[in-house]
Amino acid sequence: MTKWILIVALALGGVIIWKFAPLTGGGASKSDLLATVPADTAFYVGGNSSEELAEFMRDYSIIPTTPTQMAQWAKMLEEISGSETPAAQFFASLQRQIAATEGSTLTALEKTGGISNTGNYALYLHGAVPVARLTLSDPAAFDAMIEKAVADSNFTYNKATIGAAEARVWRITDADEALQVDLAVAVAGSDLAITFFIGADDEATKKERIGQSKPAKSLASSGEIANIQKQYGFNDAMVTFVHIERIVQGILKPETNSFGKDLQRYLPEDAKAGLAADVTEACRTDYLSLAASMPRLVSGYSALEIKGNTLYNAGDFILELTNESVKTELGKMRGHLPLHTLNASDKLMSFSAGVNMDQLVPAVTALWNQFTQAPYSCEALVEMQNKAKETSPAMLAMAMGMAQGVKGLGVSFYDFKMDEMMMPSSLSFLASVATENPGTLASLTSMIPVPGLNELVIPADGTAVPVPVPMLPPSIEVKAAIKGKHLVVYAGAKAEAEVAKIEQEAITPNGLYAIGLNYRRFGELLELQSNGMFAQGGGQGCIAQQEMKHMMQNLKMDFAVSFDVNNQGLVGHAEASMDKPTTSTTKLPGKYQLAYLDGACNWETAGVETINADGTGSVTEKSNEGECNTYESAYTWTQAGSVVSMTATSDRYRESCDSEWDNNDLSTYECHILNVSETGFQCLFDPGSEDAAIYSYTRM
Repeated sequence: MTKWILIVALALGGVIIWKFAPLTGGGASKSDLLATVPADTAFYVGGNSSEELAEFMRDYSIIPTTPTQMAQWAKMLEEISGSETPAAQFFASLQRQIAATEGSTLTALEKTGGISNTGNYALYLHGAVPVARLTLSDPAAFDAMIEKAVADSNFTYNKATIGAAEARVWRITDADEALQVDLAVAVAGSDLAITFFIGADDEATKKERIGQSKPAKSLASSGEIANIQKQYGFNDAMVTFVHIERIVQGILKPETNSFGKDLQRYLPEDAKAGLAADVTEACRTDYLSLAASMPRLVSGYSALEIKGNTLYNAGDFILELTNESVKTELGKMRGHLPLHTLNASDKLMSFSAGVNMDQLVPAVTALWNQFTQAPYSCEALVEMQNKAKETSPAMLAMAMGMAQGVKGLGVSFYDFKMDEMMMPSSLSFLASVATENPGTLASLTSMIPVPGLNELVIPADGTAVPVPVPMLPPSIEVKAAIKGKHLVVYAGAKAEAEVAKIEQEAITPNGLYAIGLNYRRFGELLELQSNGMFAQGGGQGCIAQQEMKHMMQNLKMDFAVSFDVNNQGLVGHAEASMDKPTTSTTKLPGKYQLAYLDGACNWETAGVETINADGTGSVTEKSNEGECNTYESAYTWTQAGSVVSMTATSDRYRESCDSEWDNNDLSTYECHILNVSETGFQCLFDPGSEDAAIYSYTRM
């Protein structure tokens, strides 16, 4: 049963990836859908997608990945379940059908699978069993997709009528398993439910699980989602929670909620015994108390706006804390996150840490005292307390002595490029430390055991001085300066422009940690980057470079995430923008100059290929002198999405114009189209294998 546990997880994980919340949805109204979700569910993610948002996202990939990564994924699934099993063939057929329509985009999911990209959706736990609720825009298309996958795989199902729903039920456990598990896909009109029936579930349980009946208490009647939205300012696009307290209660006091009751019903006796092993009543009480001190992890969108071809969104995730003294002491540690690190739109990446070093030791000491003095009765926790008492935060005070006055630090990388020798050829960055005593901190450079650096003197008047950095070429000039309350080290024009602003930046507590990434800039960097970095990996490294460029074409986005603490708990705030993907389709028929990518990431001319509109094609290569053909092949071709299948009808070669022709074995190849442009495209053959090769097709 172990392999099926993983397959179940992958299947439902795939649903979430397909939905890419909040991009697609379920068919019932919000209130009707929430009325079918148990009030004590331990996990919930749900929301609504508008027509405007669905239109914006229609050309995004369901799973943004590369052909090589997909090949590795398929190999992993084969190892889990065996490539010849009906179940593996069933899911492979579903993937092929989706990919054959529009290159595995959300539009393909709707056209082939009939799964709507608008409306309400939800994924939640019904007791301990996951349930996905979606909408079908075209039930007939969904049925056709499923039935083709069944025909392709012989993964047969039983039919069941449950309430108003017609369900397909597949047995996914082996016959000798003690607990039998069925995958259930139920359709009622435009409503789709994907879940599992386990063991001897009765009709009432099945009916409730697929949303055909309502639990006595639901999320609609409890108002939990509405309360989360009101408390945290989340909109209807998405709300998520993981109820930590309910999960712990279900494990330690299973009679208290549906999650625990299902664990008792479904788990074998040895597994149930393992959950309760060595948990004394004292430990049970203490663990439940700890869970109550951080009851939920909640998240959601607070803003979602489309302006032209760009989507802007913001959201928050909060680990709720109820212990006021813990929140107070964590709040004392809050420092200053340099403002240049909080926006990812103008740089490659950034990160920063905000820690008030003057308050760090007192706050850690207070938290240490609180833990070591807590009235625990649980033997394991008491042992942890005793071990904690063997150490003292006073040691931390000694280590932090030279950092007094420091409130935060940050680094932003604006540009970076390597040459053929794997050395930096261009670099722009800004590193800054926010401190009440920048002069004192600057004087510590004399302690750096590096010639040149230990003699560096940084003037207090703000004058920038050069910093000798070993291994950097003379073209990259690194400077250091004191700017107001900030000690800065930087290089490059973009960083210098930011340094001009930082002198007026006040040191105010604004967070604990932040990170930003700009995939747009990474895509640009791949276009400009020297091949030297990727050539170190040989042919596979060069292919990876081209695949990354392809993936970045539809990952034009940036995001910044910051972490803080407030009266709600530990809080993360994320802001992002993403461009609408540009459709990159190409009409294959035409005449092309071929080139192949060698192990040094250089393109080598290979021959001429003609692709005909009637489904035939040919390739020729000439001798070095161009006097005759030394290679000739002909083939038939078909296209399914971004994959072109080529079956050779003739294939021959010769060493020179005077040599006899030799015939190659006739084979079928698959080409994955990458990096489409106005002038042509690339074809990747045998992704993920030792024989992987990539060719460039340039229109003649």
